[in-house]
Amino acid sequence: MPAKRDPPRAIIIGGSMSGLFSAAFLRQIGWRAEVYERSPVELVGRGAGITTHPELLEALEKSGAGTGELGIVVEKRIALDHDGRVIAEKHLPQILTSWDRLQRLMRATTEATYDLALRLMVLEAMPKWPDREKLARSDADALLRCRQDGMF
Repeated sequence: MPAKRDPPRAIIIGGSMSGLFSAAFLRQIGWRAEVYERSPVELVGRGAGITTHPELLEALEKSGAGTGELGIVVEKRIALDHDGRVIAEKHLPQILTSWDRLQRLMRATTEATYDLALRLMVLEAMPKWPDREKLARSDADALLRCRQDGMF
């Protein structure tokens, strides 16, 4: 009988949206994912309001974060003239949310393996651990570096 293999393990550098979505999707396919963020404080209170689109809602559902209590549902947009009279209406149902709310939803999918205050140095565009040997000794099958601008 073959030995039972542990699930593959990913180390994700960057705990913003791209790192959190990466961890959530890897978990959906059976990976263990650990997210490391260099900021010593929670990544909340950043960004502005977000108008959701079907692709974001689908990604939240598929990631396991869900869309419950995501924000405020609006059914339409209206345009007003200088006197406050409605001059145009457009039916456009969407959910208005915030960066904070999305961050909290995604963090809930990774809470047990999300570490703040990991200090990284960038050398030749590659992340370097404070203890260079830590990654070499780890049993990680993948290393993902997620940038602040959301790109990998």
